[in-house]
Amino acid sequence: MGLGSNRNCQESQTCDTTELEEQVAREALARDAVLARLNQLITVNATHAQDQDTYQHTFDQLQAEYERHAQRCDDLESQIRQTQEKRHRIEQAHAYRTNHPTLKYSDDAWNALIDHATVHTDGTITVTFKDESRTD
Repeated sequence: MGLGSNRNCQESQTCDTTELEEQVAREALARDAVLARLNQLITVNATHAQDQDTYQHTFDQLQAEYERHAQRCDDLESQIRQTQEKRHRIEQAHAYRTNHPTLKYSDDAWNALIDHATVHTDGTITVTFKDESRTD
């Protein structure tokens, strides 16, 4: 297996969203089950006389549970989007590197791009390019 194949394997493992998607599915099922219980509770309360304090306590517990599952779904979906975006950026970088070989240092390239470099007393270096942009 060449280095490119190894890199692709690492990228696919790093950017695999299968486990996150399975977690979202489990959370969504749990959320939907709590929602069904909430709806049933509301229906029973609307059609049968019952202690309203008990009803409110149960309703509040179910609503809090529903919100926890809904938030967990949102968090997981956000992680999936971030991972997919990361995979896309990696694929773009890989495609760029494939189509644009690494530049080699040369005095001509340095002189064409760099105006000057400043070494500060704290050891940091600021490079000023010909277009006056800087790196720190």
